[in-house]
Amino acid sequence: MICLSASGVSMRSKYVIICHLHELTLKGKNRGRFERRLYKNIRTQLGGLPFKSVSNKKARVVVAGVDASLWDRYSSRLVGVMGIIGCSLMRITEPTMENIREVVKDLVSQTSFNSFRVSSRRSDKKFPVKTPDINIEIGSMVQKLSGKPVSLRNYDCNIAIEIIEESAFVGMNKERCFGGLPVGSTEKGLSLISSGLDSPVASFHMIRRGMQLDYIHFHSAPATSPQSIENVEKLVDRLCHYQIESTLYIVPLLKIQEKIMKHAVDSNWVILFRRAMLKLATKIAHKNRINVLVTGESVGQVSSQTISNIRSVDHASDLPILRPLAGTNKDEIMELAKKIETYNISNLPHQDCCTFFLPPSPETKSKLDLVLMDESKIDLGNLMEDAENNTEIKTIKYNYEEAT
Repeated sequence: MICLSASGVSMRSKYVIICHLHELTLKGKNRGRFERRLYKNIRTQLGGLPFKSVSNKKARVVVAGVDASLWDRYSSRLVGVMGIIGCSLMRITEPTMENIREVVKDLVSQTSFNSFRVSSRRSDKKFPVKTPDINIEIGSMVQKLSGKPVSLRNYDCNIAIEIIEESAFVGMNKERCFGGLPVGSTEKGLSLISSGLDSPVASFHMIRRGMQLDYIHFHSAPATSPQSIENVEKLVDRLCHYQIESTLYIVPLLKIQEKIMKHAVDSNWVILFRRAMLKLATKIAHKNRINVLVTGESVGQVSSQTISNIRSVDHASDLPILRPLAGTNKDEIMELAKKIETYNISNLPHQDCCTFFLPPSPETKSKLDLVLMDESKIDLGNLMEDAENNTEIKTIKYNYEEAT
Protein backbone atom coordinates (compact mmCIF):
# COMPACT_ATOMS: atom_id res chain seq x y z
CA MET A 1 0.00 0.00 0.00
CA ILE A 2 1.28 3.44 -0.94
CA CYS A 3 1.08 6.09 1.74
CA LEU A 4 0.91 9.54 0.12
CA SER A 5 1.70 12.90 1.66
CA ALA A 6 1.05 16.36 0.34
CA SER A 7 4.68 17.49 0.69
CA GLY A 8 3.53 21.09 0.84
CA VAL A 9 1.71 20.95 -2.49
CA SER A 10 -2.00 20.43 -3.11
CA MET A 11 -2.48 16.71 -3.74
CA ARG A 12 -5.37 17.42 -6.11
CA SER A 13 -3.07 19.39 -8.40
CA LYS A 14 -0.28 16.79 -8.36
CA TYR A 15 -2.09 13.58 -9.21
CA VAL A 16 -4.18 12.14 -12.03
CA ILE A 17 -5.59 8.67 -12.67
CA ILE A 18 -4.61 7.01 -15.94
CA CYS A 19 -6.84 4.24 -17.28
CA HIS A 20 -5.62 1.97 -20.06
CA LEU A 21 -8.08 0.95 -22.74
CA HIS A 22 -8.76 -2.66 -23.65
CA GLU A 23 -10.62 -3.69 -26.83
CA LEU A 24 -11.43 -0.13 -27.79
CA THR A 25 -7.96 0.24 -29.27
CA LEU A 26 -8.98 -2.32 -31.93
CA LYS A 27 -12.07 -0.41 -33.05
CA GLY A 28 -12.07 1.40 -36.38
CA LYS A 29 -14.24 4.26 -37.57
CA ASN A 30 -16.80 3.76 -34.78
CA ARG A 31 -14.22 3.94 -32.00
CA GLY A 32 -15.34 7.44 -31.04
CA ARG A 33 -18.81 6.17 -30.12
CA PHE A 34 -17.34 3.54 -27.78
CA GLU A 35 -14.99 6.07 -26.19
CA ARG A 36 -17.76 8.59 -25.57
CA ARG A 37 -19.76 5.89 -23.81
CA LEU A 38 -16.68 4.95 -21.75
CA TYR A 39 -16.07 8.55 -20.63
CA LYS A 40 -19.73 8.87 -19.64
CA ASN A 41 -19.56 5.63 -17.63
CA ILE A 42 -16.39 6.75 -15.83
CA ARG A 43 -17.99 10.06 -14.88
CA THR A 44 -21.05 8.21 -13.60
CA GLN A 45 -19.01 5.66 -11.62
CA LEU A 46 -16.99 8.44 -9.99
CA GLY A 47 -20.06 10.47 -9.04
CA GLY A 48 -19.63 12.05 -5.60
CA LEU A 49 -15.83 11.83 -5.70
CA PRO A 50 -13.72 14.88 -6.61
CA PHE A 51 -12.39 15.05 -10.16
CA LYS A 52 -12.07 17.81 -12.71
CA SER A 53 -12.17 16.15 -16.12
CA VAL A 54 -12.09 12.89 -18.06
CA SER A 55 -10.12 13.10 -21.31
CA ASN A 56 -8.19 11.04 -23.83
CA LYS A 57 -4.44 11.16 -24.29
CA LYS A 58 -2.79 8.74 -26.69
CA ALA A 59 -5.20 5.82 -26.15
CA ARG A 60 -5.34 6.46 -22.40
CA VAL A 61 -8.09 7.96 -20.32
CA VAL A 62 -6.84 10.64 -17.93
CA VAL A 63 -8.97 11.59 -14.93
CA ALA A 64 -7.66 14.93 -13.69
CA GLY A 65 -8.23 16.87 -10.50
CA VAL A 66 -8.39 13.84 -8.21
CA ASP A 67 -7.68 13.62 -4.47
CA ALA A 68 -4.85 11.10 -4.00
CA SER A 69 -5.87 10.38 -0.40
CA LEU A 70 -9.08 8.82 -1.76
CA TRP A 71 -7.31 6.43 -4.15
CA ASP A 72 -8.88 3.31 -2.62
CA ARG A 73 -12.35 4.70 -3.33
CA TYR A 74 -11.47 5.74 -6.87
CA SER A 75 -9.92 2.37 -7.69
CA SER A 76 -12.79 0.31 -6.23
CA ARG A 77 -15.19 2.16 -8.52
CA LEU A 78 -13.01 2.11 -11.62
CA VAL A 79 -12.67 -1.68 -11.34
CA GLY A 80 -16.38 -1.71 -12.13
CA VAL A 81 -15.94 0.21 -15.41
CA MET A 82 -16.01 -2.17 -18.37
CA GLY A 83 -13.69 -1.13 -21.20
CA ILE A 84 -10.52 -0.44 -19.22
CA ILE A 85 -7.91 -3.08 -18.41
CA GLY A 86 -6.17 -1.20 -15.61
CA CYS A 87 -5.96 2.10 -13.74
CA SER A 88 -3.11 3.82 -11.90
CA LEU A 89 -2.76 6.81 -9.61
CA MET A 90 0.09 8.84 -11.14
CA ARG A 91 1.85 12.06 -10.37
CA ILE A 92 2.26 14.50 -13.24
CA THR A 93 5.47 16.45 -13.77
CA GLU A 94 7.51 18.19 -16.46
CA PRO A 95 9.08 15.66 -18.87
CA THR A 96 12.73 15.78 -17.82
CA MET A 97 14.81 12.99 -16.30
CA GLU A 98 15.61 15.25 -13.37
CA ASN A 99 11.93 15.76 -12.56
CA ILE A 100 11.15 12.08 -13.04
CA ARG A 101 13.96 11.11 -10.68
CA GLU A 102 12.68 13.49 -8.01
CA VAL A 103 9.14 12.16 -8.20
CA VAL A 104 10.35 8.54 -8.06
CA LYS A 105 12.53 9.35 -5.03
CA ASP A 106 9.54 10.86 -3.26
CA LEU A 107 7.28 7.88 -4.02
CA VAL A 108 9.93 5.33 -3.04
CA SER A 109 10.48 7.11 0.28
CA GLN A 110 6.77 6.59 1.08
CA THR A 111 6.56 2.95 0.04
CA SER A 112 7.77 -0.35 1.43
CA PHE A 113 8.48 -3.25 -0.92
CA ASN A 114 10.70 -6.32 -1.26
CA SER A 115 11.40 -6.21 -4.99
CA PHE A 116 10.55 -3.89 -7.84
CA ARG A 117 10.68 -3.25 -11.54
CA VAL A 118 10.48 -0.12 -13.70
CA SER A 119 8.04 -0.02 -16.62
CA SER A 120 8.30 3.03 -18.83
CA ARG A 121 6.45 4.02 -22.00
CA ARG A 122 7.47 6.87 -24.25
CA SER A 123 4.53 7.93 -26.45
CA ASP A 124 6.19 11.31 -27.01
CA LYS A 125 9.16 10.35 -29.17
CA LYS A 126 10.60 13.86 -28.78
CA PHE A 127 11.63 12.87 -25.28
CA PRO A 128 15.42 12.43 -25.64
CA VAL A 129 15.91 9.31 -23.49
CA LYS A 130 14.82 5.98 -24.95
CA THR A 131 12.56 3.63 -23.02
CA PRO A 132 15.21 0.99 -22.10
CA ASP A 133 17.54 3.73 -20.88
CA ILE A 134 14.81 5.24 -18.68
CA ASN A 135 14.26 1.81 -17.11
CA ILE A 136 17.98 1.29 -16.49
CA GLU A 137 18.64 4.75 -15.06
CA ILE A 138 15.60 4.85 -12.75
CA GLY A 139 16.03 1.20 -11.76
CA SER A 140 19.64 1.78 -10.75
CA MET A 141 18.65 4.79 -8.67
CA VAL A 142 15.82 2.94 -6.88
CA GLN A 143 18.11 -0.01 -6.16
CA LYS A 144 20.62 2.28 -4.47
CA LEU A 145 17.93 4.13 -2.52
CA SER A 146 16.05 1.09 -1.29
CA GLY A 147 18.62 -1.67 -1.30
CA LYS A 148 15.94 -3.91 -2.88
CA PRO A 149 16.49 -6.15 -5.92
CA VAL A 150 15.04 -5.75 -9.39
CA SER A 151 12.67 -8.57 -10.42
CA LEU A 152 10.96 -8.39 -13.79
CA ARG A 153 8.55 -11.23 -12.94
CA ASN A 154 8.18 -11.63 -9.17
CA TYR A 155 8.04 -7.97 -8.18
CA ASP A 156 5.72 -6.51 -5.56
CA CYS A 157 6.19 -2.91 -6.72
CA ASN A 158 5.94 -1.68 -10.29
CA ILE A 159 7.22 1.85 -10.92
CA ALA A 160 5.36 3.07 -14.01
CA ILE A 161 6.60 6.02 -16.06
CA GLU A 162 4.67 7.33 -19.06
CA ILE A 163 5.76 10.19 -21.32
CA ILE A 164 2.61 11.50 -23.01
CA GLU A 165 2.12 14.74 -24.93
CA GLU A 166 4.94 16.70 -23.30
CA SER A 167 4.08 15.52 -19.78
CA ALA A 168 5.57 12.81 -17.60
CA PHE A 169 3.38 10.62 -15.39
CA VAL A 170 4.88 8.55 -12.58
CA GLY A 171 3.07 6.03 -10.40
CA MET A 172 3.51 2.80 -8.48
CA ASN A 173 1.45 -0.34 -9.01
CA LYS A 174 -1.70 -0.76 -11.03
CA GLU A 175 -5.25 -1.82 -10.25
CA ARG A 176 -6.33 -4.57 -12.63
CA CYS A 177 -9.74 -4.11 -14.25
CA PHE A 178 -11.91 -6.43 -16.34
CA GLY A 179 -11.48 -4.91 -19.81
CA GLY A 180 -14.18 -5.67 -22.35
CA LEU A 181 -16.48 -3.04 -23.84
CA PRO A 182 -18.20 -0.07 -22.15
CA VAL A 183 -21.64 -0.89 -20.77
CA GLY A 184 -24.30 0.55 -23.07
CA SER A 185 -22.17 0.29 -26.21
CA THR A 186 -24.12 -2.78 -27.38
CA GLU A 187 -27.84 -3.55 -27.22
CA LYS A 188 -29.83 -4.22 -24.07
CA GLY A 189 -30.52 -7.73 -22.72
CA LEU A 190 -32.79 -9.45 -20.20
CA SER A 191 -31.05 -11.99 -17.97
CA LEU A 192 -32.88 -14.87 -16.29
CA ILE A 193 -31.28 -14.81 -12.86
CA SER A 194 -31.54 -17.23 -9.94
CA SER A 195 -29.85 -17.31 -6.53
CA GLY A 196 -27.24 -19.79 -7.72
CA LEU A 197 -23.69 -19.37 -8.94
CA ASP A 198 -24.16 -19.58 -12.69
CA SER A 199 -26.61 -16.92 -13.82
CA PRO A 200 -24.87 -13.98 -12.07
CA VAL A 201 -21.58 -15.00 -13.70
CA ALA A 202 -23.31 -15.37 -17.09
CA SER A 203 -24.78 -11.90 -16.59
CA PHE A 204 -21.36 -10.45 -15.82
CA HIS A 205 -19.93 -11.93 -19.03
CA MET A 206 -22.55 -10.05 -21.06
CA ILE A 207 -22.03 -6.83 -19.08
CA ARG A 208 -18.35 -7.12 -20.01
CA ARG A 209 -19.44 -7.34 -23.66
CA GLY A 210 -20.99 -3.88 -23.29
CA MET A 211 -24.57 -5.06 -22.69
CA GLN A 212 -26.83 -3.15 -20.32
CA LEU A 213 -28.86 -5.82 -18.51
CA ASP A 214 -32.21 -5.97 -16.83
CA TYR A 215 -33.05 -9.09 -14.81
CA ILE A 216 -35.99 -11.43 -14.35
CA HIS A 217 -36.33 -13.83 -11.42
CA PHE A 218 -38.96 -16.58 -11.01
CA HIS A 219 -39.98 -17.79 -7.56
CA SER A 220 -42.32 -20.37 -6.05
CA ALA A 221 -43.37 -18.53 -2.89
CA PRO A 222 -45.05 -19.38 -0.60
CA ALA A 223 -44.13 -23.01 -1.28
CA THR A 224 -40.49 -21.90 -1.11
CA SER A 225 -39.00 -19.37 1.28
CA PRO A 226 -38.59 -15.72 0.21
CA GLN A 227 -34.83 -16.13 0.65
CA SER A 228 -34.21 -16.63 -3.09
CA ILE A 229 -35.82 -13.24 -3.81
CA GLU A 230 -33.72 -11.52 -1.14
CA ASN A 231 -30.56 -13.20 -2.44
CA VAL A 232 -31.31 -12.21 -6.03
CA GLU A 233 -31.79 -8.59 -5.00
CA LYS A 234 -28.35 -8.72 -3.36
CA LEU A 235 -26.86 -10.29 -6.50
CA VAL A 236 -28.35 -7.66 -8.79
CA ASP A 237 -27.13 -4.95 -6.41
CA ARG A 238 -23.62 -6.38 -6.70
CA LEU A 239 -23.84 -6.67 -10.49
CA CYS A 240 -24.93 -3.02 -10.60
CA HIS A 241 -21.40 -2.21 -9.45
CA TYR A 242 -20.53 -2.86 -13.10
CA GLN A 243 -23.45 -1.02 -14.72
CA ILE A 244 -24.83 1.28 -11.97
CA GLU A 245 -28.58 0.63 -12.37
CA SER A 246 -30.93 -2.19 -13.43
CA THR A 247 -34.57 -3.18 -13.42
CA LEU A 248 -35.46 -6.46 -11.70
CA TYR A 249 -38.69 -8.29 -12.59
CA ILE A 250 -39.82 -10.72 -9.86
CA VAL A 251 -42.34 -13.21 -11.29
CA PRO A 252 -44.51 -15.68 -9.31
CA LEU A 253 -44.43 -19.14 -10.93
CA LEU A 254 -46.02 -21.43 -8.33
CA LYS A 255 -49.54 -21.70 -9.78
CA ILE A 256 -48.11 -22.45 -13.24
CA GLN A 257 -45.87 -25.13 -11.77
CA GLU A 258 -48.72 -26.70 -9.85
CA LYS A 259 -50.84 -27.01 -12.98
CA ILE A 260 -47.95 -28.46 -14.98
CA MET A 261 -47.29 -31.03 -12.24
CA LYS A 262 -50.97 -31.97 -12.17
CA HIS A 263 -51.34 -32.60 -15.91
CA ALA A 264 -47.89 -33.32 -17.42
CA VAL A 265 -45.63 -36.37 -17.39
CA ASP A 266 -43.33 -35.88 -14.38
CA SER A 267 -40.15 -36.38 -16.41
CA ASN A 268 -41.07 -33.27 -18.42
CA TRP A 269 -41.83 -31.02 -15.46
CA VAL A 270 -38.56 -29.05 -15.45
CA ILE A 271 -38.60 -28.62 -19.24
CA LEU A 272 -42.16 -27.26 -19.11
CA PHE A 273 -41.27 -25.00 -16.16
CA ARG A 274 -38.43 -23.54 -18.19
CA ARG A 275 -40.59 -23.12 -21.29
CA ALA A 276 -43.09 -21.16 -19.21
CA MET A 277 -40.28 -19.00 -17.84
CA LEU A 278 -39.00 -18.27 -21.34
CA LYS A 279 -42.47 -17.36 -22.59
CA LEU A 280 -42.93 -14.89 -19.73
CA ALA A 281 -39.41 -13.49 -20.12
CA THR A 282 -40.00 -13.07 -23.86
CA LYS A 283 -43.25 -11.14 -23.28
CA ILE A 284 -41.56 -8.80 -20.80
CA ALA A 285 -38.58 -8.37 -23.14
CA HIS A 286 -40.80 -7.47 -26.09
CA LYS A 287 -42.78 -5.04 -23.94
CA ASN A 288 -39.53 -3.26 -23.02
CA ARG A 289 -37.95 -3.41 -26.49
CA ILE A 290 -35.28 -5.88 -25.43
CA ASN A 291 -34.10 -8.16 -28.23
CA VAL A 292 -32.11 -10.88 -26.47
CA LEU A 293 -32.32 -13.15 -23.42
CA VAL A 294 -29.37 -14.35 -21.31
CA THR A 295 -29.28 -17.57 -19.29
CA GLY A 296 -26.67 -19.32 -17.14
CA GLU A 297 -26.70 -22.86 -18.57
CA SER A 298 -23.47 -24.79 -18.94
CA VAL A 299 -23.87 -27.69 -21.36
CA GLY A 300 -24.15 -31.03 -19.57
CA GLN A 301 -23.78 -29.57 -16.08
CA VAL A 302 -27.20 -30.79 -14.90
CA SER A 303 -29.91 -32.97 -16.44
CA SER A 304 -31.91 -30.04 -17.81
CA GLN A 305 -28.90 -28.64 -19.68
CA THR A 306 -28.45 -31.32 -22.33
CA ILE A 307 -28.56 -30.27 -25.98
CA SER A 308 -31.91 -32.01 -26.51
CA ASN A 309 -33.46 -30.25 -23.53
CA ILE A 310 -31.99 -26.88 -24.49
CA ARG A 311 -33.60 -27.28 -27.92
CA SER A 312 -36.97 -28.13 -26.36
CA VAL A 313 -36.78 -25.10 -24.07
CA ASP A 314 -35.50 -22.60 -26.66
CA HIS A 315 -38.45 -23.37 -28.93
CA ALA A 316 -40.64 -21.42 -26.48
CA SER A 317 -39.10 -18.06 -27.42
CA ASP A 318 -38.73 -16.15 -30.66
CA LEU A 319 -35.77 -14.19 -29.25
CA PRO A 320 -32.11 -15.22 -29.46
CA ILE A 321 -30.89 -16.75 -26.19
CA LEU A 322 -27.27 -16.20 -25.19
CA ARG A 323 -25.52 -18.74 -22.97
CA PRO A 324 -22.08 -17.30 -22.18
CA LEU A 325 -21.26 -20.22 -19.83
CA ALA A 326 -22.10 -22.95 -22.35
CA GLY A 327 -18.52 -24.21 -22.59
CA THR A 328 -17.33 -23.53 -19.04
CA ASN A 329 -17.04 -25.86 -16.05
CA LYS A 330 -17.98 -25.30 -12.43
CA ASP A 331 -14.44 -24.47 -11.29
CA GLU A 332 -14.16 -21.69 -13.89
CA ILE A 333 -17.57 -20.32 -12.89
CA MET A 334 -16.67 -20.35 -9.20
CA GLU A 335 -13.36 -18.59 -9.83
CA LEU A 336 -15.02 -15.70 -11.65
CA ALA A 337 -17.86 -15.55 -9.10
CA LYS A 338 -15.23 -14.92 -6.42
CA LYS A 339 -13.57 -12.17 -8.48
CA ILE A 340 -16.83 -10.31 -9.08
CA GLU A 341 -17.92 -10.90 -5.47
CA THR A 342 -21.14 -12.81 -6.17
CA TYR A 343 -19.82 -16.13 -4.81
CA ASN A 344 -20.68 -15.61 -1.14
CA ILE A 345 -24.15 -14.29 -1.96
CA SER A 346 -24.87 -17.28 -4.21
CA ASN A 347 -23.87 -19.61 -1.38
CA LEU A 348 -26.45 -18.18 1.00
CA PRO A 349 -29.28 -20.64 1.79
CA HIS A 350 -32.10 -20.55 -0.78
CA GLN A 351 -34.68 -22.74 -2.53
CA ASP A 352 -34.66 -22.75 -6.32
CA CYS A 353 -38.08 -22.78 -7.98
CA CYS A 354 -37.13 -25.61 -10.37
CA THR A 355 -35.02 -27.90 -8.19
CA PHE A 356 -37.59 -27.64 -5.37
CA PHE A 357 -40.04 -29.59 -7.58
CA LEU A 358 -37.48 -31.84 -9.26
CA PRO A 359 -39.05 -35.19 -10.28
CA PRO A 360 -37.39 -38.53 -9.45
CA SER A 361 -36.25 -39.15 -13.04
CA PRO A 362 -36.09 -35.93 -15.08
CA GLU A 363 -35.88 -36.21 -18.87
CA THR A 364 -32.36 -35.78 -20.25
CA LYS A 365 -33.01 -36.37 -23.97
CA SER A 366 -36.36 -34.81 -24.62
CA LYS A 367 -38.07 -34.92 -28.00
CA LEU A 368 -39.62 -31.59 -28.97
CA ASP A 369 -42.76 -33.11 -30.51
CA LEU A 370 -43.51 -35.09 -27.34
CA VAL A 371 -42.87 -32.06 -25.14
CA LEU A 372 -45.24 -29.96 -27.26
CA MET A 373 -47.84 -32.72 -27.12
CA ASP A 374 -47.58 -32.80 -23.34
CA GLU A 375 -47.77 -29.01 -23.14
CA SER A 376 -50.83 -28.84 -25.41
CA LYS A 377 -52.87 -30.68 -22.76
CA ILE A 378 -52.39 -27.82 -20.30
CA ASP A 379 -54.17 -24.49 -20.62
CA LEU A 380 -51.82 -21.98 -18.97
CA GLY A 381 -53.28 -18.89 -20.63
CA ASN A 382 -54.94 -17.26 -17.62
CA LEU A 383 -52.17 -18.33 -15.24
CA MET A 384 -49.49 -16.84 -17.52
CA GLU A 385 -51.44 -13.59 -17.69
CA ASP A 386 -51.84 -13.56 -13.89
CA ALA A 387 -48.09 -14.15 -13.43
CA GLU A 388 -47.30 -11.23 -15.72
CA ASN A 389 -49.83 -8.95 -14.00
CA ASN A 390 -48.50 -9.87 -10.55
CA THR A 391 -44.86 -9.32 -11.48
CA GLU A 392 -43.08 -7.05 -9.04
CA ILE A 393 -40.79 -4.50 -10.65
CA LYS A 394 -37.84 -3.03 -8.76
CA THR A 395 -35.21 -0.51 -9.77
CA ILE A 396 -31.88 -1.36 -8.18
CA LYS A 397 -29.04 1.16 -8.11
CA TYR A 398 -25.64 0.47 -6.59
CA ASN A 399 -25.05 2.55 -3.47
CA TYR A 400 -21.34 3.38 -3.31
CA GLU A 401 -21.62 5.19 -0.01
CA GLU A 402 -23.03 2.10 1.70
CA ALA A 403 -20.44 -0.12 0.00
CA THR A 404 -17.54 1.97 1.27
